[in-house]
Amino acid sequence: EEAIKIIDALIFQAYLEYEVARSKRGKIDINNRYNALTIAKEALEKQIPKKPTLKHRCYAGSVRRGVCPNCLMTENNNANYCRACGQAIDWSDTE
Repeated sequence: EEAIKIIDALIFQAYLEYEVARSKRGKIDINNRYNALTIAKEALEKQIPKKPTLKHRCYAGSVRRGVCPNCLMTENNNANYCRACGQAIDWSDTE
């Protein structure tokens, strides 16, 4: 979470620099940096496990199904990551 705060600060700094940049080339460089930081932040946030919304239990009783909090794809509790978007899933305390 500390890394996300740092990336947020760098994104804000790139935004401010873009607003005062005078050359088209300077704006392009800053925009590329802004985009790269945004992608890095999204990837980092997906590595922080989030709890799914529980949907139902399957026949075996030990398998639970839930909905990914990021993309709403249905997953079962033997998946540590969503297969659609890569979001880390925290199944603890989901009885």
